[in-house]
Amino acid sequence: VRLERDINLLLLGEWQAGAARSVSTVFGMFVGTGVGGCYLENGLPFRGSTGAALELGHIPVRAEGRRCVCGNLDCLEAYACGHVLKALADATNVPVADVFTQQDPALQDQLNMFVYDLACALSTSINLFHAEAALVGGGIPEMEGFPKDHFSDVFYAHLRRPIPAETVKL
Repeated sequence: VRLERDINLLLLGEWQAGAARSVSTVFGMFVGTGVGGCYLENGLPFRGSTGAALELGHIPVRAEGRRCVCGNLDCLEAYACGHVLKALADATNVPVADVFTQQDPALQDQLNMFVYDLACALSTSINLFHAEAALVGGGIPEMEGFPKDHFSDVFYAHLRRPIPAETVKL
């Protein structure tokens, strides 16, 4: 039995029996209600001094003054997470499950920035940790219409060259 942060367990599962099983270093980003991050080296999660390292949803982005649910300004989760997606869906009168399949140009612009912010957060993490692989999971990236190609393009465009841009596998 292992008691561990949910994000760490998700990535450990992928490392032991899933998409990350053939690599020794992997950074995982899981996007759902919030945005979690985990870095594994040889199956050991990086925990930091308090055990709660890599709170990816709470790194600062943009600087537009949006308040995050944690109380800080401009956290990633103030711009890109399940709460934000629900607010976008409600504002456009679209069911959340269908938000990425809509053709409304104004909504598409907001969703493009949503995905851009997530991809940049992951590239920043890879630039810091130089993991062999970057894994993306969670409910939002699995939604119908989620623009995986756009995410991938932004991710690779923001990696340091030549390494890790030419070495990391998404």
